[in-house]
Amino acid sequence: MITFRVPSTIVLNNAKGEFALEKYRSRLKEIRQEAGLTVSELSIATGVGERTIVSIETACGGNPSIGTVLRLMKYLKINFEDLYPAEILDEL
Repeated sequence: MITFRVPSTIVLNNAKGEFALEKYRSRLKEIRQEAGLTVSELSIATGVGERTIVSIETACGGNPSIGTVLRLMKYLKINFEDLYPAEILDEL
């Protein structure tokens, strides 16, 4: 279940309480590299800033907005399960 704690910020709720995506490194870098894209190319194609992309790739810099994650997923033709590790889903 995806809910919004702060407008446009992804926070997942589970029986153990809330946790945010920022503590999980996404697979974005791996997926981006497999697609043959640089950070700059992905930024231009999606309108997502380079710093934001690097922050998502390294799990630094807070929670990405849901709009940001959705733009990246749409452009790369992936789903949430492709982007984040299985333990997120296991904790739901």
